[in-house]
Amino acid sequence: MSKKWVLVLLLITALTLAFGCEKIEVEKVTISGTVVSSVGGPPVGGAKVALDGTIIYTTTDNDGYYSLRVPVGPPGTYDLIVTGSGSGRGVKRAVSKVQSVTVQRGKDMKINVVQLKALDPNAIPEAPTITVEGLAEGDTVSGIISLLVKVSSPNRMGKVMFYLNERTMAAPTLSERNDVGFMWDTRSEVNGPFKFTMVAFDLNNNRSELTLNINVDNPVYGAKPATPTEFASVGVTMGLELMWSGGKSKKDLEIIKLKDDEGALAAPEGSTLYIELGWDKIEGALGYRIYRSFSANGPFELIADTQGFMRYIPMAKGELGFYDTDPGLEVGKTTYYQLSAYNTAGESGRSETVSTTPLPPFNVLLKEPKNEATGVSLTPTFKWEPNAFVGDHQSYFIMVKGVNDDHYCWMAGIEDETEVMYNFDGKGEPLQSKKTCTWDILALAYTEDESGNTIAVALAGGGFFYGSLNGEFSFTTE
Repeated sequence: MSKKWVLVLLLITALTLAFGCEKIEVEKVTISGTVVSSVGGPPVGGAKVALDGTIIYTTTDNDGYYSLRVPVGPPGTYDLIVTGSGSGRGVKRAVSKVQSVTVQRGKDMKINVVQLKALDPNAIPEAPTITVEGLAEGDTVSGIISLLVKVSSPNRMGKVMFYLNERTMAAPTLSERNDVGFMWDTRSEVNGPFKFTMVAFDLNNNRSELTLNINVDNPVYGAKPATPTEFASVGVTMGLELMWSGGKSKKDLEIIKLKDDEGALAAPEGSTLYIELGWDKIEGALGYRIYRSFSANGPFELIADTQGFMRYIPMAKGELGFYDTDPGLEVGKTTYYQLSAYNTAGESGRSETVSTTPLPPFNVLLKEPKNEATGVSLTPTFKWEPNAFVGDHQSYFIMVKGVNDDHYCWMAGIEDETEVMYNFDGKGEPLQSKKTCTWDILALAYTEDESGNTIAVALAGGGFFYGSLNGEFSFTTE
């Protein structure tokens, strides 16, 4: 090459660098969410969140929050993998996987993930993989369709759960054959966009989730159902963490105290938080849609498609119920809801807005008579201590029983007091000398609205039947 052409190329290069070269910005989308230790449970900090097959990953903060910035090219599908012990507390956690996350230009995504505690230290830390025959992403379905769901895993499988637009179906237990076949009558669903979600667990609590976005299109008959008019919400906080969705409940003998700087986007550490919704049945409705906002003025987001269910001990008034366990719920943060009913003819109007503000955790310790105390009076005074005075009122229910008896010798309810004399109401049996008895306290705190309706409760321990954190106590009379 001649010196002349070399000089020309150098000049072109210099001019390009000086005037014509701009930094190329790669378009990205955001995948973000919260990792929690159980449904409705506290956040998992320090967990690794990664897009499988890429070098893109991050670590959750103390609130369980993560955010991934993902470059956008042609639409791509990835698995989101969550690993790590979490919170730096030496707690070994199972692996969670959200399958087939599709990254598309201009579409940020919010994906919350449940990462349960590992149950078997010898199990392989690998989440199951779910595949489906008879249904695929983007399908339009009608009538009755046949599905076969297969789960592969290096560990022994536990169960698979199915959700139709967040509505829970039966959860079959898997055995030697890791597949489940069933028939789905789509004619009982409302026409339009639909989410079919599958969640699989192995016996180590390794968890996988796969959602297929499809469309339902069936002939329409009849009229839409009426707009719901009876709708209520109650925030429920439990003083202990309950391991829902594949785990076991636990009772930790510690007083749960809410820190002044608590800001977790989930239940406070060691507790459980959810909001219970209740409503009456609507004639002709096949299901109900629940909308939520964290602002009184909206916007309201569809969070659930449900048929509702009967509750064993309902907190919110109504024949049917639903539990919202989203990590975005917080102690002290007001949450707003609306409800609609639907059938194959379409969706009704929405109900009036209801709201609730969840209370901080609430627990109780027994004080006197002390455990295994002797020489106790035949009319003892029982004393207990709450970890905090939560809500407008605190209700206590004391139970006293002879260790060899098949019934309680005294039970009584007390409001806003932390001590009481045995049999003050005259409804119990006199205590006998030299008799050994047990005692314990069930407790809850609550807040009411102006009409006297309960809108938030905090249950001591893990619910109605847990009692105090350190009980039950025994004592022997003089």
